[in-house]
Amino acid sequence: GFSVVSVLTGVFIQETFKVATTDDRVMMMSKERQRKVHAKKMAILFTAADEDGDGFIDLGEFRRALADTELRTWLSAMELDVRDETAFFTLLDLDGDGRISYSELLEGVAQLKGGARSEQ
Repeated sequence: GFSVVSVLTGVFIQETFKVATTDDRVMMMSKERQRKVHAKKMAILFTAADEDGDGFIDLGEFRRALADTELRTWLSAMELDVRDETAFFTLLDLDGDGRISYSELLEGVAQLKGGARSEQ
């Protein structure tokens, strides 16, 4: 009796570890997929906002892009506070040169979204 219980317990524990390992892989794949979707969305935003095509968004371009209520709603849905356009721009302008590159937009929004989640 006891040896049967021990074997069943061992099998149960082994199967539990298999599921846990699979769950970690699924979680990592899901995070990577989310990162790729985020990058695509930021690329679309960046291309639309970079009016002169110089590879950067200046404050004027940023403000004109945020004049679009659909964009503001989309950013708000991502829990990004865009009420103060200048402050939001400054948070995204990671190197402080007065313009936002694609990589700054991508990294800055990811940091701000992460910060919004960790504060809750």
